[in-house]
Amino acid sequence: TEATEVLQELPAGAARQERVSALSEGGCYICSTAPEPVQTVLSLTLYIKNREIQVSASVQYSSTMIGGQHKEPGMGMQFMSIRPEDRIFVRDFIKDQIAREIPV
Repeated sequence: TEATEVLQELPAGAARQERVSALSEGGCYICSTAPEPVQTVLSLTLYIKNREIQVSASVQYSSTMIGGQHKEPGMGMQFMSIRPEDRIFVRDFIKDQIAREIPV
């Protein structure tokens, strides 16, 4: 599976680049050593196959521990706004990744 990077916009014009370990049409899991609190709304830029996808997303759950359900620290995000053409791009990217992993 190709790595997907995400740029998280922070207050005062700062930003933090992190890695997405799970992706769906409706959200993603961002690996982070400094996850934001639940219900925090963030502006994110996803980088998938040289395409920038701007989304607004809400933190649904946050984990600072290694191990357990999430395996690594981070936060589960639900997309609140994503352009329809970007949602289709994400869907097609996921289908392509799945197709690559299924032996013929």
